[in-house]
Amino acid sequence: MKRLFYIVIKFLCKVSYPIYFGKMDIVGMEHIPVGSPFIYAPNHSNAFLDALVIGSNSPVTSHYITRSDVFKRPTLWFLEALNMIPIYRMRDGIASLAQNEKIFNICQNILLANKSFLIFPEGSHGDVDYLRPLTKGIVRMAFDSQEKMEKDIYIVPVGMNYFKRLNPRHKMIMKFGKPINVGSYLALYQENNAKGYNKLREDIAAGMRDCLIIPDQDEQYEQRRKVFTRENEKLGFDELRRRAAALEVSEEKTYPGLKSIATLLSVFNLGPLLLIHTILKNKVKDIVFYSSIKHVIGLFLLPVWWALIYLTFWLIGGWMWGLSAVAVSIIMLFLRQSLLRLTD
Repeated sequence: MKRLFYIVIKFLCKVSYPIYFGKMDIVGMEHIPVGSPFIYAPNHSNAFLDALVIGSNSPVTSHYITRSDVFKRPTLWFLEALNMIPIYRMRDGIASLAQNEKIFNICQNILLANKSFLIFPEGSHGDVDYLRPLTKGIVRMAFDSQEKMEKDIYIVPVGMNYFKRLNPRHKMIMKFGKPINVGSYLALYQENNAKGYNKLREDIAAGMRDCLIIPDQDEQYEQRRKVFTRENEKLGFDELRRRAAALEVSEEKTYPGLKSIATLLSVFNLGPLLLIHTILKNKVKDIVFYSSIKHVIGLFLLPVWWALIYLTFWLIGGWMWGLSAVAVSIIMLFLRQSLLRLTD
């Protein structure tokens, strides 16, 4: 059942993301070393949506290193079905850190089985477009596993580039960088652990920066962010990166008055949209989770809503009425999001 659940969720995510983002570019898929053990190393700016986007487009089944505090009994089965693996941090308590030895062993077994897993080297998520400092977890896992294997392990840098990460219907670009061969660092690591650690971590960071449109934070960072405009959504990764570096950016005009019209259009999908609004307002304090929650709730609840609309209007006037009502609801949803795109 867990395996079936994983396959279904991966399929639903893969087909829904191009719709959710409006436009989605995937660059560098040829760099993924299918057939070899490897680790995905992405930046982390959009909560669990980052992992879902990568996993749903990965050519191989992957596991995901996830913060331990989300592993609670109501969701435990689903997290395990999605190949999530808990990692314990200092904030979880010093006693909890000892459990990471077991987690590291699980990750080693995944690589020994010629499979892959994903870990966020930054250690936490953040509402930024540049790369933050990396923790040592990914380097430790890589070296500990490589010492036990004859086959080389690879680390694949990934860049998650979002135009407007908090709301749907804005473009995103996912770029896979050239894989880093951990085996080529093993001699240096065995000669001097610290030098091996630092060298591999520096090269992972460099590979990840190469996958980001804005790789670093500097005094002009806020100005560079203005490259993420609706007009620039037609551009590819290389041109966007060039424009951001050269500060070829401009202010984007918004139309806040359209928000009232978009609000009126919400009535056609009132149930799911009201639930999302209520959860975000009352339950979610970290805005980085906004997009993840919007997508997951919409993915499951909107089809149920449309089924209820169909049944209601089918009972009133037959199947043509039902189909027409569903079509209107879907069109109004996309029209609403198109208007909201112009307001943020």
